[in-house]
Amino acid sequence: MVASGRQPDDLAILPGIRIYLGDTVEDAQAAYRAELTDLDLARAREAIRYEIPELDLSDLGFDDPVPLERFPTLDDIERRGRRVSRALICRTWVESGEYVNLRDLMLRYATSFGHLQIVGTAESAAATIEEWIDKRAADGFILLGGSSFERIMRDLVPLLRRRGIFRDPAAEPDRAATLRQRLGTTPGLDHHRHLVVH
Repeated sequence: MVASGRQPDDLAILPGIRIYLGDTVEDAQAAYRAELTDLDLARAREAIRYEIPELDLSDLGFDDPVPLERFPTLDDIERRGRRVSRALICRTWVESGEYVNLRDLMLRYATSFGHLQIVGTAESAAATIEEWIDKRAADGFILLGGSSFERIMRDLVPLLRRRGIFRDPAAEPDRAATLRQRLGTTPGLDHHRHLVVH
């Protein structure tokens, strides 16, 4: 940002997020696992070939482990230069041991496409969101799905308001403000202005 003549705060980072809430972590996991049918997971297995053409999972059952050696190497992924980040994310998921079988990997892939995903209680979700904001990894989030909007508003939003990281629209002085004004960002550079970066 600075090298391009802007201030770092001129840009707001708004990652996508999916939030699956439950009264317990087990309840949230059950809601998350109920999100997709086996047919959806089979479609995800086909779709991942578009992201990572070298990755063939067609012979694996959903309860089979995903061998890391099926993935192209990190060098191969970076050399290909196409959809590098998603290929790296999927490889990292398997490498970490967090997604031990094909069902878990395809569920994660099909529900998040690499975006932040929280599966847990409202309290744990609020803590994760606060951590991302405190560490300047995000200025806000774009809700992509998960639990119902009603549940998120009822269970999570009050916790975020108490932590001071969710605005109360009723308390805002200018409710007609533009999105840019609400985000506190500035307009982009005039497209007629040319920057020379050394």
